[in-house]
Amino acid sequence: MTTGLRTTRIRWAVLLLIVAGVGLRALRLAWQPLWWDEGYSVYFATEPLARMFDLTAHDIHPPLYYLLLHGWIAWWGSPQPLVDRSLSVLFGAAALPLQAWLAGRLFPGRRRLLIVAVLLLAVNPMHLLYSQEVRMYGLGMALSTAGTAFFWIWQRRLAASAGWRGWLWPALGYTVVMTAGLYTLYYFAFLLAGHLLWAALVYRRALRRLAVIVVGQAVIVVLYLPWLLYATPRLIGYIGAKVTSDQDVALGPLRYLERHFAAFSGGHLPWPNMTLPWAFLLGGAAVTIMVAALARRRGARSPAGERHAEPPMTHDERSALLLLGVLTGVAVVGGWLVNLRFPFFPEGGERLLIFALPYGSLLLAAGIDRTWKYAYAGRVALILLLTAAAGGVFTFYTTPRYSEHDYRALLREIVQQGRNEDALLAIFPWQVGYWRAYTPQDDPLLTGPTPRLLSDGAVTWSPAVQASVDAALAAGALWFPEPLTFGSTLPAEIEAYLEENASNLENRWYGATRLTAWADLPTPEAGASQQADFGAVQLLVAATTPESVEAANQPISAQLTWQVAEPTKLNISLRLLDDAGSIWSSRDYAVDWSSLTPGAQETHRVGLIAPVGLPPGAYTVAVSVARQDDRGERGDALTLTGSDKVDAPIGRVTVVAPVEVQSAARLPIRTPLATPSEQEGVALLGFTGPDAAPPMLAGSELGLTLFLQ
Repeated sequence: MTTGLRTTRIRWAVLLLIVAGVGLRALRLAWQPLWWDEGYSVYFATEPLARMFDLTAHDIHPPLYYLLLHGWIAWWGSPQPLVDRSLSVLFGAAALPLQAWLAGRLFPGRRRLLIVAVLLLAVNPMHLLYSQEVRMYGLGMALSTAGTAFFWIWQRRLAASAGWRGWLWPALGYTVVMTAGLYTLYYFAFLLAGHLLWAALVYRRALRRLAVIVVGQAVIVVLYLPWLLYATPRLIGYIGAKVTSDQDVALGPLRYLERHFAAFSGGHLPWPNMTLPWAFLLGGAAVTIMVAALARRRGARSPAGERHAEPPMTHDERSALLLLGVLTGVAVVGGWLVNLRFPFFPEGGERLLIFALPYGSLLLAAGIDRTWKYAYAGRVALILLLTAAAGGVFTFYTTPRYSEHDYRALLREIVQQGRNEDALLAIFPWQVGYWRAYTPQDDPLLTGPTPRLLSDGAVTWSPAVQASVDAALAAGALWFPEPLTFGSTLPAEIEAYLEENASNLENRWYGATRLTAWADLPTPEAGASQQADFGAVQLLVAATTPESVEAANQPISAQLTWQVAEPTKLNISLRLLDDAGSIWSSRDYAVDWSSLTPGAQETHRVGLIAPVGLPPGAYTVAVSVARQDDRGERGDALTLTGSDKVDAPIGRVTVVAPVEVQSAARLPIRTPLATPSEQEGVALLGFTGPDAAPPMLAGSELGLTLFLQ
C-alpha cells in the first residue's frame, strides 16, 4: 500500500471517529433535568453583564464561560436547556479535532497512536458528560488541548532556531488560548506551571529559550492580573465560607488517585447493579498490562522468534512523552495539594482536572501503540479501556440523574396555576436559573410569576426576608419551592410565618422538593357557614368567599373548622363541582391527627384556584375526606354520615370569563398541538387524556378534556 493511500485512509478514519464522537455528544440533550450547578450557570448568564461579573467574582469559576453562554442565549433568544447544552456540545465537539491535532504534532507519523488517541477521547464518558452539561469544563478542556498544541509548535520552532517570525504566530496563539483558559478555570494555572516545569527540565542548558517562555507566560499573567485583583478578595471569602459550611474531609493521595482514575476511565456515575468498581478495575488492568509489557519489551522476541518491528522512539517523541507526563503529574499533584488546604471536594469533583484528560488519553494511546505487537498487550489494553468507556457511556444514557430534584413538573404547575402578579420565592440562585430555563420567556401574555431571590449568598430568617415575603403577598400569590434536603432551617421558618399570615393554596411534593403556595385572602363570613359529619371527623364551620371569580387562576378562600372524633391521618380535598357533580378543580392537603384527643378542634385557612379555561357558570365548592394509606397517599374515602356521598358542599361561586386574554400556557394541556386546528373561529389547542399507562380494550370509553380557544 502506498504512503499516500495509507495517509488518506488514516485521515478518513480520524474524520469518522470525530463525526461519531460529535453524534454521541448530541444525543438526548433534553432528557436529563438541569441540576444545581447548571441552574447557577443559567442564572449567571441571564443577568446583566456588570452584575454577572460581580456574581462570578464570588464564585469558584472565572467569567469567560458565562460571558459566552450569555451571548449564545442572546443569539438564540432563549435560555431553554436545549439551547444551553448545545453550546457545551460545540465545545466538546471541538475537543476531538483538537486532540487529533495535538497527537499529530506530538507524534508525527504515529498513525495508530493518532487513531487510538481520538478513539479514547471520543468514547470517554467523562468528556461526554461535560460535552452536554451547562458548565465550563468542556470549554476548559478544549482550550487546554489547543494551548498545549500551540506551546509544542512554539517550542519546536524555537529549538529549530527559527527566526522570530517563525515562532511568533504559535506564541501569540499560546498567549491568547492560555489567557482564555485562565478566564475559564482557575485550575488552568496548573497547565501553565506544567509547561514551565517541562521547559525548565528540557532547557536547563539553554537558558535563553527558557527565558523566552518565562516572558511569554509573564504576558499571560499580566493579561490575567485585572481579574485577579478584582476577584481575589471576594473569592477568598467565598471559598472560606464554602469550606466551613460543607465540612468536607481532605482526600488522601491514594483515594484521590483512585477517584480520578475511575472517573476518567468510566465516568462519574456508578454503573447500575454493580457492586465492584469495574471502571477502576478495567482501567487499572489495562495500565498494568501495558506497563508490564513495556518493562519486558527490551530485547524480547515474539513467540515466533521475530523481533518486533516497532521503530525506536525519536528524541522529539521522548520529549513529547515527558511533556504529557509532566502536565498530568502537575495537575494531579496540584489538585491534591489544593484539596489538602481547602478540602472542598464534592461529588464529581474530579471535573476540576478535566483539562488534563487529553494528556492522560495520549499517554494511554502511546502505551497502546508501543505494545501493540508485543504479545497483543496493546490490543488487550485497548479492549479493556473501551469496555470501561462503554460501561460509562451506557450508564450515562440509561441512568436518570437528579430525578429527586427535577423542577420541570413543579415549574409547569406554577405556570399553569399562577398569575402575572404572583411571585416565585427563591432561596438559591439556581432556582431562578431553573425558572428562566424551563418556563416560556417569549409569551407576551405570560409576564409572571416573577422570581424573587432572597439573596445571592447564604441567607437566614431576618426582617429583610419577612419584608420580601410581605411584599410578594401584597402583590399576589407566593409560590415557594422548599428545598428541604439542604439542612437549613430557613424553609421551615418561612413556612411558619406564612401559616400565620396567609392562606395555603397548594402543598405538594415533587421528588425531594415540596411546593407550597400562599395568598393573603379575605376571611369568609361565618354567617354563610356549612357543617358536615364524616364520622371520624366533623366539619363544624365552613365558609367560602368571594361569590364571583374570574376563570383566570383567581383563588377562592375557604375557612374550615374541624373537630376530631377519632385520632387518624387524613387527606382533605377541596373541590369545585358543576351541577352534574363533575370535578373541574381540586386541591388536596394532608393532616396528621393521630396524636390528637377526641374533641380537639383545628381551623384551616385554605384556597382553591379557579383555573384558566373554566367554563363560566355556577359551581359548588365542596369538601371530601379520605384516610391515608401506609404510604401517606389517599386511601378509602369517608362518606357523610347517613349518606353515600363523599362531597360536602360548603359554598357556591359564580365563575365569569376573564377580562384579560390568558396565555395558553396557563392551561393544563397534556398533549398540545404544535399547530392548533382552527375551524369557524374556534381553535383546538390540545387535549388531556386518556392515560396511556393502563391497557385499553376496543370499545372502552375514554375520558378526554379538550382545550378550545
